[in-house]
Amino acid sequence: MTRTVFENAIEARGLVKRYGEVQALDGVDLDVEAGTVFGLLGPNGAGKSTTVRILTTLSRPDAGTVRVAGVDALRDPVGVRRAIGVVGQKHSADPDATGRENLILQAELYGLRDRSRVDELLERFGLADAAHRQVKTYSGGMVRRLDVAIGLIHTPKVLFLDEPTTGLDPEARADLWAEVERLAHEERMTILLTTHYLEEADRLASQLAIVDRGRIVARGTPDELKAEMQRATQSDTPPSLNDVYLNHAGRAVAA
Repeated sequence: MTRTVFENAIEARGLVKRYGEVQALDGVDLDVEAGTVFGLLGPNGAGKSTTVRILTTLSRPDAGTVRVAGVDALRDPVGVRRAIGVVGQKHSADPDATGRENLILQAELYGLRDRSRVDELLERFGLADAAHRQVKTYSGGMVRRLDVAIGLIHTPKVLFLDEPTTGLDPEARADLWAEVERLAHEERMTILLTTHYLEEADRLASQLAIVDRGRIVARGTPDELKAEMQRATQSDTPPSLNDVYLNHAGRAVAA
């Protein structure tokens, strides 16, 4: 499938957001290169969720500019929504509908009449045999795979994954990691990942940003961030990503 290529799939400049007296974002700049997995880390209340809400057009910044997949998110939010897929922390599937019905409904919302995409995703995510069962009979891992399939139904240019493996057992988590890697490497899909599993970020993300108190306090590849800390501390032992995170944010990582 041919994709329109952008140098940066996400560009944000000077994002500011206040909720009353609370400064949620204080001048966030963000560049996400097209075709990469970008990890966004930060403790609870750091501004990570607010940033994602703005990038996905669920909230408007008080100041700043945003472009997603080449579309101005403030001037054309509908255009951005057509170009992105969002897999949130909460399940998006209707538990009383079947897996296939959920995908068909989402396809129709995007004006897709061809059912081949539905069948392709059911097969890819190992849900073909359960396609005609109600989602409420699915295991947690199956529901999460369906959530991701729903987010991919319209072949988005940018996929947002918000804590995608929370609550999954190790096998289901490994399966989802493999699919994220496949999307990035084979389809060159841009993926913005938020996670509180630092092992997950270290494995999947080619670039990372750490948000704290409404600002980006560190950015780079996982290896760059570790090397930078090792130089700064003059340690003989290479730091882990968890060490890097605690050095910059100093609080327990959270959603």
